[in-house]
Amino acid sequence: MKIETLSVVIDAPADTVYHFVRDAHNLPRWVPFFTSVTATADADTWQAQTPDGPTEIQFAPSNSFGVLDHRIRFSSGAILSNPMRVIKNGNGCVLMFTLFQINNMSEAQLNEDVRLVEKDLKTIRQLIEA
Repeated sequence: MKIETLSVVIDAPADTVYHFVRDAHNLPRWVPFFTSVTATADADTWQAQTPDGPTEIQFAPSNSFGVLDHRIRFSSGAILSNPMRVIKNGNGCVLMFTLFQINNMSEAQLNEDVRLVEKDLKTIRQLIEA
């Protein structure tokens, strides 16, 4: 199994990036796959619509360590775990996302996931630095 950790440097305080990413209402702005997001009674869990149907997104509990890990539960029952961190770097920060080559994922599929996550991270940087 291959593992890829992707990162982007963002010229903004780590707290700003953390709160932007953790607010799932922002997901459709940086992950086009999510078409809409609504809150649930649980502050860490969100319902989202995708072209593949409804999903549930659950973030790690709010924390001061920059941990933005989240799980996506698809309508098929499949669960995708996404380790994500924001780390202070001077006046700015580094946002990191780790991808795993899971199950029968081909090299081409992993490479496509890498391309999509790189695009998502750059989009977050553009939205926050604008």
